[in-house]
Amino acid sequence: MNPNDLVIIGIESYKGNPHDSKTIEPLLKQIEKNLAYQPEEIIYDRGGRGAAEINGVKISTPKPALKRDSNYQKAKKRKKFRRRAAIEPVIGHLKKEFRMGQNYLHGESSPKINA
Repeated sequence: MNPNDLVIIGIESYKGNPHDSKTIEPLLKQIEKNLAYQPEEIIYDRGGRGAAEINGVKISTPKPALKRDSNYQKAKKRKKFRRRAAIEPVIGHLKKEFRMGQNYLHGESSPKINA
C-alpha cells in the first residue's frame, strides 16, 4: 500500500460523541480484520492526543518544532502533517459526488451501512 494513495481503509460509527483518542483503537482493529495489515504509523490531528502508541502502531500528532530540530527535520514534519490534511477534500468529494452528504437510513449502524 502506497502512503501517497488516498484510499479510505476503515470507517466506523460511534454512539454519542467520543473523544478522538478513543476512536483510534477500534479503527486499527477494523483495518487489521479487513486487510490483515497493521500500519507502522498513523498520522492524526490534534484530537488524537493521548497514547503515543497503540498495539505497536505509532500515533503521530502535530506538535511545535523542537529548538534542536534542523531545518530539514522541521520541513519533514511540516510535510508529513500537511499530507494528512489532504483527506478533507476526499471526504468532501464523497459527500457531493456519491450522495453521502445526508444519511436516509435509520438506526445505530446506519452511518456505517450508508458508507
